[in-house]
Amino acid sequence: MIGEHVEDLLSAYLDDALAPEEYGAVAAHLAVCPQCNAILADFRRFDALLSQLPRVSPDAALYERLFYSSPRSLHNVPTVQTLTPLRRRRGVGGQRIMHMVIAATFLLTLGVGGFIAWNLWCGQAQIAHQQESITPPAGLQQGPLPAGIRFVFLRDGALWSAAAEGTGQIARLTPTTVTVAANWVVQPTLAGRSAGDQLAYIDLQQGRLHTIRSDGQSDTLAGQSLLGAQPSSVWSTDEGAAILTSLAWSQDGTMLAFLADPSSGGMPALYMYSTSTKSVRMVLPPLQGEILHPTWSPDNMRIAFERIHDGQTSVLDYNVQNNEMLTITPTVSTAEHPNDMVLSLHWLVNADMPAITWSVGTPQHIHSLWIRYVGRAGTMRPSMIAIGDYAQAVYSRDYSQKGSWLLLTQSAKQLLLVNLDAQVRTLTTGTRISSFSWSPHGLYVDYFDTGAVHVLSILNGGDTLLTTNAVDSPLPPVWSADGQRLLYSTGTHIFSADIQAKTAQALAIKGEDMRAPLLWTQIP
Repeated sequence: MIGEHVEDLLSAYLDDALAPEEYGAVAAHLAVCPQCNAILADFRRFDALLSQLPRVSPDAALYERLFYSSPRSLHNVPTVQTLTPLRRRRGVGGQRIMHMVIAATFLLTLGVGGFIAWNLWCGQAQIAHQQESITPPAGLQQGPLPAGIRFVFLRDGALWSAAAEGTGQIARLTPTTVTVAANWVVQPTLAGRSAGDQLAYIDLQQGRLHTIRSDGQSDTLAGQSLLGAQPSSVWSTDEGAAILTSLAWSQDGTMLAFLADPSSGGMPALYMYSTSTKSVRMVLPPLQGEILHPTWSPDNMRIAFERIHDGQTSVLDYNVQNNEMLTITPTVSTAEHPNDMVLSLHWLVNADMPAITWSVGTPQHIHSLWIRYVGRAGTMRPSMIAIGDYAQAVYSRDYSQKGSWLLLTQSAKQLLLVNLDAQVRTLTTGTRISSFSWSPHGLYVDYFDTGAVHVLSILNGGDTLLTTNAVDSPLPPVWSADGQRLLYSTGTHIFSADIQAKTAQALAIKGEDMRAPLLWTQIP
């Protein structure tokens, strides 16, 4: 079964209706099959949408008339008179069946009508909620950008786009009336795409959240002010920093989580913006303490985040469907390291093995890595993956779709791979690493060693030297969304390296044009 697609079993798998051996076989297949994972994700999304439909019931009078009235009174109902000839040719049993059909028709009509009315009311509420928004800026003066893979970067408070081939002129995506904050984000790469096709950013001048298509069109304002006070007076505070770093796309790219404090109470609440309805709703009111770095689960139903209260940092998990809160860990500091905090927080990629992993320490001093499973294999306590004193720690999924951490030793001479079962593997020895990153699919790791850019294969340990003439500031090496190309800068020019062909091509864009972060997008 593992070698074949398992579409016919996914519904029962989702409902937990399979035998144990079947469940294990399907889970093993899903770990290696993107196609069945995509189908399962659709099932989950449909279940979530159906769970949000309103329940409509007839009033008592209508119920009494449908189920307890005589056949003669039903015969007088105008909307079913066309069924009368058929009913007369049936006996008592046929009349009863027809009564049930008629009742079902009434209930279906009532339910559809109620659903349409509910949607119209929601639409009116959303429109009324957004009427206070300022007029969205117009799109690019030159019109939509052509289809293809592009990279986007921030320069002088604006987002700019350039073709992945490096040909042509760069185009400004955002209008001159806004100043884009540094922590802008690109929608996750969806099935069948090579990169995300929407971006989200915060305008520092107005304190507003925007979304924009990757072709530079449809710059849209979310109908919720991020701040009640003047933005210039808040961005330099801890509250402002929390809001600016809060943007988080759901894994299916339909929702965007963010923090906002429209009442200027000093306690930002957690909000959710829907790209389909253009509506905003509060999903979590302000808590005691400070919320940081919301992170979506793979099934798009839960958000994990850090909370700092009374000097203690905890990790919480909030279910946006049923409003339940789960404490992942009540504190991350220890007597030995009382100032430790959560440095990064991630969900495992596999939705069928929900778990949260995080790093703990202070900047440049990572003291421990942790994991806690919260689903079928959930435990009451987090488990430690690694302990020590490391300079950097970066998490990513790997080829097994479970995940691994990269740890850089304080000497910067060793790069270690630590999987979630606490197994350690040394990737480099004797180098002097200043920066490193995962490829998006977790098959490669790039690292920068005093002007040299290397690419390591996680599968076979092969080390490829791309160049000895590069710089990692202001633009470190950047992977394409499909993990096939790596951009690096020589300080004056940008090169695109083809990882499979092991070749590099200079792009017609100067190195000084690029600033980190640089992210890849796709124009469909």
